[in-house]
Amino acid sequence: MRSPRRWLPLMAVVVLLAGCAKDSVSGTAAVHSTGGTQIAVTTATPPPAATPPLAATSKPSPTVTPTPPPTMTPLPTDTPSPTATPPHPLDIENMRSQACPGSDLVFEQTLEPGSNYDRYIVSYQSEGLKIYAYLAIPRGDVPATGWPVVIFNHGYIPPAEYRSTERYVAYVNAFARKGYIVLRSDYRGHGNSEGDATGSHTPDYTIDVLNAVASIKRYEDADPARIGMWGHSMGGGITLRCMVVTDDIIAGVIWAGVVVPPIRT
Repeated sequence: MRSPRRWLPLMAVVVLLAGCAKDSVSGTAAVHSTGGTQIAVTTATPPPAATPPLAATSKPSPTVTPTPPPTMTPLPTDTPSPTATPPHPLDIENMRSQACPGSDLVFEQTLEPGSNYDRYIVSYQSEGLKIYAYLAIPRGDVPATGWPVVIFNHGYIPPAEYRSTERYVAYVNAFARKGYIVLRSDYRGHGNSEGDATGSHTPDYTIDVLNAVASIKRYEDADPARIGMWGHSMGGGITLRCMVVTDDIIAGVIWAGVVVPPIRT
């Protein structure tokens, strides 16, 4: 059996190698005695376990609330019809739609008679208004169909100055002497006629004259089939309107008539 002493050099080498390894491996050295000889034995300490990397904490994404799309207003399926423009009061068709029935003539006053005719102040109804008029009637035998009639429409006279028995009287009397009934209306607001004097730019005066035509047709001594009309200045425009509105006027004379188209506002 080999002597232990022969192993000493070899063991020393092992110890030296273990010491050199301290730089790379840490450990604990223990000393053992063997037959009077101390042997340093190094116990290697395993390296510390590697700390696992921290798991990345994902930041939650913010909650996004979707914006609803804008509500679309549906287009109308039908295009509304444009509002019809109301007719002008002096339009022919509008005037023809007016009711002008007139009324029975009321003899209000007897005036001084002419050479072969009688004169009166009469009244009739026009749109609920009492309208006065100058009336001349021939004397003598009444024709079988009645006396022919002339409706006389006077021109502009300031309403406050107007009188039934003034102005145009000579023309009225001249027709009466020739065998015509003559009726000259005092338009509303003139003389003793009721209502307001609105002017010829409204249908009022024309309506008063149309009611005069309807009223004279009721008079027993008048011939409803032979009614003519004569108008001066403003009365000329009234004459023209009456002739295109009614078929009762079979002849007309416009004397220096003021005739203009109606102005729309």
